Amino acid sequence: MTAITGQFGNNILAAARRLGVAPESVYAASRRGPGGVYDIESARQAVSHLAPRSAANVEIPSLSYQETMVLIEGLFLAGYDSAPSLTQMFANRVVSSQREISYRALGAAPRMREWLDEIEPAVFGTAAPFLVTVRDWEATIEIPRSEFQADQLGQYGLRIQQMGAFAK
Repeated sequence: MTAITGQFGNNILAAARRLGVAPESVYAASRRGPGGVYDIESARQAVSHLAPRSAANVEIPSLSYQETMVLIEGLFLAGYDSAPSLTQMFANRVVSSQREISYRALGAAPRMREWLDEIEPAVFGTAAPFLVTVRDWEATIEIPRSEFQADQLGQYGLRIQQMGAFAK
């Protein structure tokens, strides 16, 4: 059995399974990388090496505050990961650390043509750069910890997963 360190232990794994949340979502939330990046694929591989545990013996109230926060973040990540992304069908993902991004070469690449005697360079369709400003977004709900821990139907967990899906 693989040793688990950090904010991901037997209690949080069992609580995640009890709530119907994929353990890899909670594992990824507990090991968020630099800049808040989640690595779901590494989390899936790590969790696949763990021995199965019973979810019946852990109650959510037995979790610490830090474990509860990781569990909530895992719920959000599970919703985010399960939602379809429409932008993947028609957009490219661009990673940037700048607040404003200038796209100067928008448009289609030129088609191949028969070589005659000289090059005819294509001109992109944007006369001026297309400027995109990166904006921050947020959605917040306030849940008393005791209410979250006492929720027998998982209603708060469902709302947190919906927030993740809406974020995507």
